[in-house]
Amino acid sequence: MLSPVFDAFVEASPVSVMMRGLMEHIFNSSRMNQIFEVLASVLWKKVELTGF
Repeated sequence: MLSPVFDAFVEASPVSVMMRGLMEHIFNSSRMNQIFEVLASVLWKKVELTGF
């Protein structure tokens, strides 16, 4: 079902492969963009207030 290259990674390091899949599922690109926009706005306001 999976490619032989992917199978080698699963056998060598199954936890890291599972974590990568979990992180990609939880933090899809639209959610990451949304988080970035919110944090960038907050940080920019801090920069404007402090002059840093």
